[in-house]
Amino acid sequence: MVNLHDIRYLRIGTPDLESAVEFATKIVGLQLVGREGKAAYFRSDKVSARGDTRDHTLVYFEGDPSDHVIAFDLKNRDDFDKAGAEIEKAGHPVHYGAKNECELRRVQQFLAFKDPTGNKIEIVVRPFHSGLRYFPSRDAGITHFSHIGLRTSDAPRDEAFWTRLLNARVSDWIGDAPLLRVNTIHHTLALFPSPHPGVQHINHQVEDFDDVMRSYYFLRDQGVKIVFGPGRHPSSSACFLYFEGPDKMVYEYSVGVKQALALASCASAPPKPVSVIVFPGGFNWPIWVAQEKGLFAKNGIEVKLTPTPSSVFQLTNLIDGKFDIAMTAIDNLIAYREGQGEVPKPGPDLFAFMGGDNGFLRLVTVPEVKSFGDLRGKTLSVDALTTGYAFVLLEILERNGLLKDRDYATAAAGGVLQRFQALMEKKHAGTLLLSPFEVQAEARGFNRLANATDVLGRYQGLVGGARKAWAEQNREAVIGYIRAFSDAVDWLYDSRNREEAIAIFLKNLPSANAQAAQTAYGVLLSPTDGFQMKAKMDMEGVKAVLALRSKYGKPEKGLTDPEKYYDPSFYEAAMRR
Repeated sequence: MVNLHDIRYLRIGTPDLESAVEFATKIVGLQLVGREGKAAYFRSDKVSARGDTRDHTLVYFEGDPSDHVIAFDLKNRDDFDKAGAEIEKAGHPVHYGAKNECELRRVQQFLAFKDPTGNKIEIVVRPFHSGLRYFPSRDAGITHFSHIGLRTSDAPRDEAFWTRLLNARVSDWIGDAPLLRVNTIHHTLALFPSPHPGVQHINHQVEDFDDVMRSYYFLRDQGVKIVFGPGRHPSSSACFLYFEGPDKMVYEYSVGVKQALALASCASAPPKPVSVIVFPGGFNWPIWVAQEKGLFAKNGIEVKLTPTPSSVFQLTNLIDGKFDIAMTAIDNLIAYREGQGEVPKPGPDLFAFMGGDNGFLRLVTVPEVKSFGDLRGKTLSVDALTTGYAFVLLEILERNGLLKDRDYATAAAGGVLQRFQALMEKKHAGTLLLSPFEVQAEARGFNRLANATDVLGRYQGLVGGARKAWAEQNREAVIGYIRAFSDAVDWLYDSRNREEAIAIFLKNLPSANAQAAQTAYGVLLSPTDGFQMKAKMDMEGVKAVLALRSKYGKPEKGLTDPEKYYDPSFYEAAMRR
């Protein structure tokens, strides 16, 4: 991810440079600070507003009026080369500025690329600063250049570009237009639907509402076209005035754009620690990606992972508050909430807040067992006989003519890693494995007799779960976790990231080889039954979980309402960005 710091300047072409200069100075109130060749440079920053003064914030150059360029600097200038590599890897060709191009922009280095709509973007290193105070040519009350409106031919697509490849975050929407921030200010740019690229408007902040009104009367007297306002944006709380400039470019004065976060807390507050307990395995791939790509940090949390040896350990410690979030089968949450867990440990406020996968459940047996009939008289392992995955195993076997105790026995062997190890040692004839464990097993000659979804149909497996009391007190952390996990799944499904995804997999599962990782990629990222897109819960799959628990759970209960165990409010808030 490319971490932008702030917007630096805007470059705009014009067929009539002298008229543009006159409008920028005499009407808008910018300070002309230089003329170089066929370009004019303008300033607009007061030190008291920003703490610094950009050398220039707007350039008019003689050229095509549809030629617009926006520039940003980086949070860490040492990330310049890395930023270019990430942008190119994402499929956006990068141009690195030559010396004369850098001099025209008054920067040490820059790179240029386009967003999916075709907007021209530059990332700069060591942009010049001015040691002189800003002296406006007209007292419009301007404090600084604040943000732009940017045209987009596909708002959801471009929103994803700005929030996944770049570090922008959505503060709000105006209709279909997302308002995006890269720092603490409510928004740095807004994406407005349009059939063509370009800047839609240019915003300068002014000191107070009186400045907005004084400019309104001044502009009206000067015959400048008022496009919109004066008025107030409900999304950002700003009072505004829009007016038309050269080549139909729209300018805006506004006051009161709120901070998205308090400056002090944003600058100093560390990410919130969140302890997550998981079963070991490749199905944690989205979590590893979110850690590696900084997606958790982007959403204000720091995740600490702990592997669990069993569902009993995981759920009892979650209930006791020793962990914040569990990536677990939704059936585990239901079991302990309904008093049907392996141990008598009530979890009355356990709930799921997002989906994950369909369980990736595979019945795998030792090499000697090649059919269901070969399981007669054998022992199969489970985590605990009270778990949903054990119920899946019982149901698969029953539908293939085998009944527990009559035809086969079961033994508790712990979580999937422990069951896999026991199977490799042939301590049991078979077990239900979670992908991609079956990949390693099949490579060693073990047999896969069934996939759970082929037998049962839709089934909700892994989910994100927590105690409701903790989640309500830490709502933003839960929402941030969902966003990061969802973004990681999206990143994994993007085939352009395959090579890096494989490297992340092998880094976290050093016992796996490259071939196993490639096979796991095909399984876990299958377009039909891989990780659930956007971490969306499958409510029909939850009904299947409840049907099995109603059939096999003890004490017997008729469980039919899937909404009882899932609160969608966290997920819905996360998806609103």
